[in-house]
Amino acid sequence: AGNILGKGKDRGGYCIALGVGSGNLVRALLAKSDMHIVLIEPDPARADVFRREMSDCGLYGRRVSVIVADPFKLPLAPYMASRIVSENLDAIGFDPSKHSVRRITQVLRPYGGRAFLKITPGRAERLRLWARDGGDPKVAVATLPYFLTLTRQGALDGAADWTHNNNDIQNTCTSKDKLVKLPMAVLWFGGPANDDVLPRHGHGPSPQISEGRLFIEGADMLRAMDIYTGRLLWQRELKGLGQFYNVTAHQSGANAIGSNYVSAPDCVYVAYKDRVLFLSPQTGKTIGQVEFPAETGGSASNVGFIGLYEDHLIAGLRPLAEETVKDEKEKSVFRRLVPNALYGKGSAALAVLDRKTGKTIWKRTAEHNYRHNAIVAGGGKIFCIDAMTAQRQKARGEKSTAPTSICAIDIQTGKMIWKIDKPKDVFGTWLAYSSEHDVLLQAGSAFRDRPKDESASGMVAIRGASGEILWRNDEKYMGPVMLRHGDIITQPRGGRAYDLLTGKVKMQADPITGLSVTWQYSRNYGCGPAVAGEHMLTFRSAAAGFYDLRNNGGTGNFGGFKSGCTANLIPAGGVLTAADYTRTCKCAYQNQSSLALVHDPDMEMWTFSALK
Repeated sequence: AGNILGKGKDRGGYCIALGVGSGNLVRALLAKSDMHIVLIEPDPARADVFRREMSDCGLYGRRVSVIVADPFKLPLAPYMASRIVSENLDAIGFDPSKHSVRRITQVLRPYGGRAFLKITPGRAERLRLWARDGGDPKVAVATLPYFLTLTRQGALDGAADWTHNNNDIQNTCTSKDKLVKLPMAVLWFGGPANDDVLPRHGHGPSPQISEGRLFIEGADMLRAMDIYTGRLLWQRELKGLGQFYNVTAHQSGANAIGSNYVSAPDCVYVAYKDRVLFLSPQTGKTIGQVEFPAETGGSASNVGFIGLYEDHLIAGLRPLAEETVKDEKEKSVFRRLVPNALYGKGSAALAVLDRKTGKTIWKRTAEHNYRHNAIVAGGGKIFCIDAMTAQRQKARGEKSTAPTSICAIDIQTGKMIWKIDKPKDVFGTWLAYSSEHDVLLQAGSAFRDRPKDESASGMVAIRGASGEILWRNDEKYMGPVMLRHGDIITQPRGGRAYDLLTGKVKMQADPITGLSVTWQYSRNYGCGPAVAGEHMLTFRSAAAGFYDLRNNGGTGNFGGFKSGCTANLIPAGGVLTAADYTRTCKCAYQNQSSLALVHDPDMEMWTFSALK
């Protein structure tokens, strides 16, 4: 049991036991771990004896389940097992000429799920060849004393992570995951309660996913869940972490200021007042931190923005917030900017750090402010808008003579590579970057529950390498836009697409007339924005909904549950995960639960179209 569990601190998860055997291995695993064991035994009598023993110990139904079935025919959920064990393969009718090793490996959890199959002398080489020749190239086969081991290494082929509020530091709002596609079936449901999660209308950051772990924020905590089983991995108390988002009335939340954490396989970075905490993704414990101490005559710099590009940590320092002030003497109400606030739509300075060591590489101060939704990175550069909207200029109380600009800054040195500073060319409140085409898109993101000073019309495409303007338009649309390969997809209420390289409206053939018509998608009512994947858009359309991009097949619903007012239908890690983000919702939906879905070609799917 010790060899099977290994030296890792996580002793939980699910274990599949193929056959009772002597029962000693299962008993030892129960004693030395926190795993829930699902035992599959083809012999009803043996199963009944062991079930009664576990019941007498008070473990049956809490730590152990026993199923009477052929282990090689029983359908099991993919990716669920951290461990699979068998004490005696022969006793459960194993035949290497009939049974595929994929029946075992497909149940193993990615990122280290392991099977331990006990072998008898003389059969080790035959079993090793069975596992190697019929298996997955990402499953490592090895032999230990008495056991053949199968280890599922790394990510699923075609899976991708979602590491920022808008998927990545490019603000694409589009997952690169190739496995999440329609139709879909439920992988699991349940998970931890939403009591500690942020309320729906506060619009906290979208959940993030890295190496099979989902991170979601609460008013005073950050939580990690397993996307393959819904299991709570850890919950770290951080007093006041989600204070800005902890509001039950409609507000912009992360739609305005962005997320206060980002994730990587080896670290979760959390902007926490005047510092960035480095948390272990395995345990949630602090493994490092970096502070931004007071400069001459000032106070410590608060961190208002955080992003990751390769091995660089990007921080927005000294956020500029807007507050409402009542002048009792003048009987008036006005807005003013508060420097170095805890939260704001933009920051007065940018800093780039080595994400491993926390050492500051360079800092740069804005002429106006760096709007958080307009800080992106790619191609070795940071792109940002150094400007203030008319609303924020008014709150500042004085008009700056410095030009507004869109900047490209070398991420290694902090030196300006190019700048666009003609007033007519700088109007946006949103930047997104396509690394596939080296195109920077300036746009707006006006939509429900977003800042009132968002741009609602116009796009400009810029060559990332040179700053050359490729095209512009004055179209009205809803944002934030999604960059999916060569398409710019806007939000519903018109939901159309534009060619990223030309700005032309995307067209499609009408399926009945064959005539060329505008490509569009639609949805029913929903608070949150749509996000994209390789094969589908996800959004709330009354209930949790989708648009089938793969077949251009229309809008449908998963049905029965409400997705969040924050985008929480996240296609990443090979599954579509919906961590429950509906706390404080009183809508009469049938189910309120976290869940995950996987592709299942046998499922039925119904949709409707925007075509008329």
